[in-house]
Amino acid sequence: MEDLKTIITELVKSLKGDIGEFYKIYEAYLTDLILSKNINVSLIIDSGEPKDAKKNIHSIITVINSALITIGVSKNKLTADTELYQDLFEKNKSSFSTYLSFLQLGLKDYINKHLFIIILEYLIDSNSKIIENLDLFDILPHEFRNKLTKLRKESKVSGKIKKHLKIFNKDLLNYFNPSELTFKSEDFQIEDPMETISEEDILKKLQEARQENIEAITQTSNQLNNDILRNKGKTPSFLNYFVSFPKLNQSITNKIKINIKQLRKFISSSPEFLDLENLFYMVNIFKMLGEEVQLEPGYVKNVVNNFISGKVFSTGKYHKPNSISISHGLSVLFELDLLSNSELVDLLDIEMFLENELNPLIPEKLFFNFYTILSLKMLKKSGGIITNKSHLIEPLVNLDLFKIEGFKPSSDMFFYLGLLKLLDDRIDFNAIRAPYLIELEKQMLPNGSVNGNITDTARTLLTLVLLDSTGKEISIISELLKFLNQNLKFFTESQDLGDFTWDHNKIAFKIELRMLFWMLLALSQYS
Repeated sequence: MEDLKTIITELVKSLKGDIGEFYKIYEAYLTDLILSKNINVSLIIDSGEPKDAKKNIHSIITVINSALITIGVSKNKLTADTELYQDLFEKNKSSFSTYLSFLQLGLKDYINKHLFIIILEYLIDSNSKIIENLDLFDILPHEFRNKLTKLRKESKVSGKIKKHLKIFNKDLLNYFNPSELTFKSEDFQIEDPMETISEEDILKKLQEARQENIEAITQTSNQLNNDILRNKGKTPSFLNYFVSFPKLNQSITNKIKINIKQLRKFISSSPEFLDLENLFYMVNIFKMLGEEVQLEPGYVKNVVNNFISGKVFSTGKYHKPNSISISHGLSVLFELDLLSNSELVDLLDIEMFLENELNPLIPEKLFFNFYTILSLKMLKKSGGIITNKSHLIEPLVNLDLFKIEGFKPSSDMFFYLGLLKLLDDRIDFNAIRAPYLIELEKQMLPNGSVNGNITDTARTLLTLVLLDSTGKEISIISELLKFLNQNLKFFTESQDLGDFTWDHNKIAFKIELRMLFWMLLALSQYS
């Protein structure tokens, strides 16, 4: 058991701050969900009728368990709502003044226990699915997943440790305080289990969790279009769109079923749903659809101002700047003609930050490197003098892409190829095409999608464009396009997803925007 304790100790020592931030982000996510149930968390519990208080507490507990299920936690690992009500509220209700205090105190260890188990299972048992879901929902701190992956690679995990982990997780609160990240006892023993869950059962549970996620983020439609072929005309690289997005052909925009007026009204009255990423999607989706976003400059500036730290774009006023936020922020201000003479940001400070991000270059950081180079290109378009970056090509070309820990063909390949194309559009990818197609076939599902979702499917189509795929890939492209053309409805009325809908939940809103953005970009390359 000492080996498991050593791994957990090293985890806490290395990533205590990140884990704490993860807890805070998830708590904010839960608070949003609870508010969507029309529960004022600041209310004093005893201020109303007892029956109303009981109903609200039950609703809060239901939201907590539903949220855990949504990200992929198996229902049989959760405590029943009624049991939580009795054990965590009824027995200690004198300790809670407001509903928020019940969330932050009464449910704290229960929630953090499950979050810490998710981390441990990723680190020790290589269970990546829930972490991927959290990453998809933007609930992880920046670089947290990469840090965990690095730690996982460095850790020596035996079969015995994995067996002990299952027992430890089952009774975690007896051994460990997940909120304080401390052990309750310096010396404890765990007997080896008499029986272990079979590999078949584990695979079955993972498949069930995966299917739940697919059903939650995939929309369905019966309309098919099998007549779309790759556009082989000599047109500028679609990567240029990221610098300035065009209006798409009407034959593409007519396919998309979306209530533009309703969406426009929603974003103009719901600034709390907007961050830099969502603004980026909104502005450029409307532009590609040939619609006016109709946001007042003052409204946009007020939103953007919440995501600037020291005159540089970030995820919050007191957060460290990052290249993704910079790319989104520059695009929004540029497209709305607010970048010139803007007092919100300092373009020179932004350029210096981006240059420092590349010195030294960490080739494996494909996602961040892509947006760093993209941001520099936007600065150049705005009149900045940017130094040549061709020296970055060699370390990227020499990168053993398929051996990167946690490599995801559906997204990482796009950002890798896109990054190289941004550096030199003449680069040829013949050598990488065959191994990529082998990996792609592993990712494709019978319904023609990649990983069962629109975003990964759309990015895959764009990856095939970057690879200049022809001939034998036509059948793959046809299947991918068929899936997209079955999912053309966006921002419609809620459909059996409870509170996890675009007009009630910030994460759901972001996912809906992200899917539509990447779909439009993919369809723009096929006609």
